[in-house]
Amino acid sequence: MKGGGVAGANFQNPAFTDSGGSTCFPGPFDPSDFRAACMAANNATDPLRSDARFTGNGTGNPRAIMMRQVVNQPENGFSQEYIKPFFDKKPIIRQNVTDATINSEFAVDMSEIDYDTDGVSGKLTNRLTVNSPGIPGSPTFNVGDNLNDGTNVSAGRYTWTPDRTTGLGGTYTYFDGSIDPVHSVDWSSFRDPAQNP
Repeated sequence: MKGGGVAGANFQNPAFTDSGGSTCFPGPFDPSDFRAACMAANNATDPLRSDARFTGNGTGNPRAIMMRQVVNQPENGFSQEYIKPFFDKKPIIRQNVTDATINSEFAVDMSEIDYDTDGVSGKLTNRLTVNSPGIPGSPTFNVGDNLNDGTNVSAGRYTWTPDRTTGLGGTYTYFDGSIDPVHSVDWSSFRDPAQNP
């Protein structure tokens, strides 16, 4: 082209992302009706839809991600953390609540367990301290102090198997044979219209 020009590529593979979900990039020379349909098919237009192939919800490969999510509300004494620092290991979940009446500490550390193991549970912390001078005896209740051979801690006792038929996500199976229904969750039930108009 005289004066220079820009060459473009048109990607229209509906299973383009690593986390599943539809992705469509219309080209500048595609018909307008195709461009409109393509943009409407992208999962950003309807992320709470129940169709996992469209949204990607529940289709990520946990062996292919490291992440950290922190939710803090210091004014209310609340903190929560989800951290997955290794590709091949399960996460650590922590939650703390502190106010004038209680101190609550919960954590489950599954970071030494891989996704092929369901016979080992995570390290559990579940401690509650009641800040009240009127309570007789110890004001601290620690589940960890009361664990014995008969206690069944199930946190972390699951495996993940990729779906080799569709290539879309996989299945979380717990030690008792039950399946996590992540693909049938009504994600819209988690939406607060007041926060997300």
